[in-house]
Amino acid sequence: YTAITHEVAVPPPAPAGGSTDPLSQTFFVQKQQGGDYIFLSSIDVYFKNKDSSKGVTLEIREVGDTGYPTGFILPFSTVYKRSSEVNTSSTGQTSTTFTFESPVCVKADKDYAIVLAPDGNSPEYRIWTAETGVPDVANTALVSNQSWGLGTLFFSVSNRVFNAIQNEDIKFTVNRADFSSTSGTVTLNNGDYEFLTVNARSEEHTSELQSLRHLVCRL
Repeated sequence: YTAITHEVAVPPPAPAGGSTDPLSQTFFVQKQQGGDYIFLSSIDVYFKNKDSSKGVTLEIREVGDTGYPTGFILPFSTVYKRSSEVNTSSTGQTSTTFTFESPVCVKADKDYAIVLAPDGNSPEYRIWTAETGVPDVANTALVSNQSWGLGTLFFSVSNRVFNAIQNEDIKFTVNRADFSSTSGTVTLNNGDYEFLTVNARSEEHTSELQSLRHLVCRL
């Protein structure tokens, strides 16, 4: 996805004790050859400015039936970057790669949301976006005349209710895993069992002992 780029600020800090104020960008997973699911390995985001000491968190969330981000975070999709690990660019050409600890499974023909939240709601973070009718900062002869069409930019001041920005999208790249066919061996070991021993005191308890032994064998 190549974006016409200009900057947009991450929302300003909330009052003391307030919740996180994230930005979110939805994207649609188009069906690929080979199945109904794909695995995402990383996401590239493009920053213009960053906080000198505070980091930023990226996560992927499910999107509800109304098209808005929900609170459900996909497993393994939360990645934190320290300020020193965030790259910036004055032209929107340098990315920061958020690599997932384990590939994140997403289903084809569904929408998902990238959510970005700086530590402490820092106002210093700025990211590059594409906006309809705004020239590219790297090449002013390029002007986007239509929206991307496969996602929507959102902002929130509560991390629960999101507001849509219809004519603007974050500049980002979604990278998916490409698996190779291979062979391997998996060894499965049973856990330890518990055993108990019963000694008969007299013949009259023989039937009870046999029942207990039967129970031990079943365990």
